Amino acid sequence: MTLELILTLFCLLLSSVWTTNDSSYTISSISSNTAPYCSFFSNRAPSPQPALTNCTWFKENSCCRDNEIRLMFSRVRPLIGSSSECTRFINVLMCYVCSPLQYGFYRSERLHVCLSYCNRMYKACATALMKGIPVGELYANGREFCLSRRYEVHDTYNYSSCF
Repeated sequence: MTLELILTLFCLLLSSVWTTNDSSYTISSISSNTAPYCSFFSNRAPSPQPALTNCTWFKENSCCRDNEIRLMFSRVRPLIGSSSECTRFINVLMCYVCSPLQYGFYRSERLHVCLSYCNRMYKACATALMKGIPVGELYANGREFCLSRRYEVHDTYNYSSCF
């Protein structure tokens, strides 16, 4: 599978994104002695990427390269009527491909998302439109919203295994 095809498939799973430099949402660190590797990118090692224009909080140690994340961002349309909080949740989620800890939450070619993140994102995006219908009317809760995006959803309180 080519990188462009993989990125295209990933973009189809997402429903919204805008560029952001806001790193107020953080991903729990994975407590393990495993050296970081980039499971989304054929297990290459993370490296400094000072030219990142999106997902900039990963500049010092990133799995993605600027051309890859630019391609990804260029293929995703924002949700109509999304709040800035909704946009931030979607942006941060999209930036998981840059995380040097992605090996903990991207497994078996699926993104594993914590239920708590799904619920917060659902609440923030409830009034945004998908298919002309508010997210809050299309889906009953965060779990349904994330499952509709084809994410694996984890109820766990062990945040090292999910985003």
